[in-house]
Amino acid sequence: MERRMIYLNNFDIDQYLKSHEVKTVLLPIGTMEAHGIIPLGTDSIIPSKLALDIAAVMDFLVAPTISYGITSSLLPYSGSNTVSPDTFKNLIWDIAKGLVKDGFNRLVIINGHGGNIGEIKEITRKIYDKLNLICITLNWWLICSELTEDHFKQRGGHGGIDETAMIQAICPETIKWDLLEEKVEGRVHLNGVDSVPFPSTIIYYKPDQGKPVNDESHSRQYYSKVQQKLVKILQDLFRQFERFNF
Repeated sequence: MERRMIYLNNFDIDQYLKSHEVKTVLLPIGTMEAHGIIPLGTDSIIPSKLALDIAAVMDFLVAPTISYGITSSLLPYSGSNTVSPDTFKNLIWDIAKGLVKDGFNRLVIINGHGGNIGEIKEITRKIYDKLNLICITLNWWLICSELTEDHFKQRGGHGGIDETAMIQAICPETIKWDLLEEKVEGRVHLNGVDSVPFPSTIIYYKPDQGKPVNDESHSRQYYSKVQQKLVKILQDLFRQFERFNF
């Protein structure tokens, strides 16, 4: 069954709404930002694929991805782009209004970019308060930080081993392994130091940890673990909502 709303027609939407008491849409959100040897759209590519696979398991629909978000320290690099916080929040608000108009009662945002977190939190509070639309946000890399350390035996990073593994599982042909070390050398983010632009497009959070590794099988296993963890979290939240009649 097709889950992506962009490929459905209005009759498909009507049928879904009529046949479901819990009417849920997944909204992937990312940004355009330099990520070392992986695509500028990494923060959108990962949530988009996760949303599609989660929707198949949980019988949800998937809204078109918001691929522009709030980019800051890596904005000076070619291809990186940003929108204003107000533009970003207003877009999510308007999408939510349209979903409520149709009769959807739950919105699950899968976010792939740290710079979006504050604005998403702010606008989802408003959406629930004003529209009575239940909102859940999953910041996948934060939720899976322990999983990442367990799987790779090291921490991840921006454009690091975790994001690169996800991209390798989804679209391995987009990774430019020859650029690693030759043109892109990762740098450790030091607490207390702020630089715009950051002096690398791969950012590590711990010395000697997070460097991308070319291992397609290991990457697919990691992706599967991430997806399963997010499904488990959503299933638990939905059970709790049902218990309290939300």
